[in-house]
Amino acid sequence: MESYIIIPKGTLLYRSSPICNKEKRYCKETRKTGVYFSTYMLMSLAMCIEYQKSMNLAIYEVKKDIKCVVGKYTHLDMPPVGFTDINILGVTLPLIKKRIRPNINHFDKDILPIIDLKFSWMSQLSKKDLGITNNDGEVFITDDEDLKNIILKEKYYIPLEGLLDVIQKCNYQASCKDYYSHLRPYSE
Repeated sequence: MESYIIIPKGTLLYRSSPICNKEKRYCKETRKTGVYFSTYMLMSLAMCIEYQKSMNLAIYEVKKDIKCVVGKYTHLDMPPVGFTDINILGVTLPLIKKRIRPNINHFDKDILPIIDLKFSWMSQLSKKDLGITNNDGEVFITDDEDLKNIILKEKYYIPLEGLLDVIQKCNYQASCKDYYSHLRPYSE
């Protein structure tokens, strides 16, 4: 049986992306449509290192409690919300049905950025070393009403150059205030 977590009102969520927006996208990995956030800034900064490019950072605030299932793939084990015909090469096979999986919010606390081998020092650190608590993780929001209750607070530009030095200077702490010294004003 699945378990749930509440992302409480007032929680800050971080999102790095080329454009500061909450546009829902299809995730091939989970086969769901939604928006990824993190509950700690280090994850969003490390995404720049993972993708090897400068990005924008948006900081959001949750204005109403949000319910999420615990686990990135938990929805795959949940009962289907319906069935649909299978279509192969333009031919509908009405006797063969495909399950429609629930497209629900999820929270996963065991997610770290995928870091290239030249940054392997980071992937070898524990969550405790990184200053990440058991309440920190990745949040994937699929529900439109929940997305409306995630309000943009601040926007910054994250230059890739020098980012690794700042992360190391902060001793990898997820809540390090020195991360702000690396951020630049956001411009459209």
